[in-house]
Amino acid sequence: MHYQTTVRTDADYADIPEAAAFIIDREAAKSILHLSALIKANGLHCLERFDYRVDWDWGDAEGGTEAETLVVFAEEFCFSALVKHTNVEIRTEKKRIADLAHFHGLSFDEAGTPEEAFVQHVASLSMWNWDDDKGAALNECEEPSEGYQDSHEALMGLIEGARDLLAKKAAHVEEPVQDRETPALVLVKPEESGSDYVLQDGSPSCWIAVGPISVHVRRNTDTGDESVIVDLYPRGAEDESLDSAFAFFQDAEEELCSDRGIDLDDVAEWVGVHYQRNFEAEPAAARYEWIKRYLESYRDGEQPQAA
Repeated sequence: MHYQTTVRTDADYADIPEAAAFIIDREAAKSILHLSALIKANGLHCLERFDYRVDWDWGDAEGGTEAETLVVFAEEFCFSALVKHTNVEIRTEKKRIADLAHFHGLSFDEAGTPEEAFVQHVASLSMWNWDDDKGAALNECEEPSEGYQDSHEALMGLIEGARDLLAKKAAHVEEPVQDRETPALVLVKPEESGSDYVLQDGSPSCWIAVGPISVHVRRNTDTGDESVIVDLYPRGAEDESLDSAFAFFQDAEEELCSDRGIDLDDVAEWVGVHYQRNFEAEPAAARYEWIKRYLESYRDGEQPQAA
């Protein structure tokens, strides 16, 4: 999955990159999921590890970075670095792990158990000054400046983490697993990272928080005329709306056809003749797709033809 993000810093008047770009492949996505599971299992704030995959775009300026890391939180991740020869820390935008998992066809469940996530974390650590069982030297990173002290602290942290897992396992009481409710909103293009979502046909409504405003988007079929109703409430006090708006689906369809110079009745006839489907009986989402297909066939002045 390819990302392009802005770059942020808390430092004042610092020269920083204009943008950043990076790619997360399926294996890297699995690793991020494992780290997320480890964070949740142990109540951690975040986990970091060195990672130099980010392409920092400095524009016309000259600059460099060092100490680049992948930073994983329970639900999000980002990349961090220091501007070279300074103590200025820069970060990319945080990205949702759920979106990354969806793009690669993964789920949070595939991160495995907390024990598996712990093993994955240990296995991802770099080795130095060590020979494997075949006598081959392993030097995956430079030796730390305080080798013994760093090794001791790392080992103590791993032992502590393993004991925490055993203690939680001993105190764990099995609870019935409940199916997750299907999300009401899904990405228009799941293969891309974006902000365009669709309210699924099986979902009657959804809530969206925008600062101090709660937005309630509701599909209305009570009157027999399909429409959408949008109510705005003070966030945290959703008893009386601040404002409301609504629109009928048919009005939107007719306006779309009018804007493109076609007639909605012609679309209905085309669907019936070529596909033997009753356009008026189709759900709103299906009618919209039929209009799009008609327009694709109609462009350039061609008479629409069956696919």
